[in-house]
Amino acid sequence: MIYSASDDAETYSVVDEVARRALSTGARVLGARREELPDRAPLTAILRYDFGPVES
Repeated sequence: MIYSASDDAETYSVVDEVARRALSTGARVLGARREELPDRAPLTAILRYDFGPVES
């Protein structure tokens, strides 16, 4: 698979692939303007996983 820095009708970017994989697992994907993301990053993620109860 070859990724492109920009996307068009024939290629897609790494950000597109991340969104595709997230959606295929049932994740919630939200769109935002680049100006709204930290350091104008092309992608920001909040990752959560329930590891179950924490034992002390």
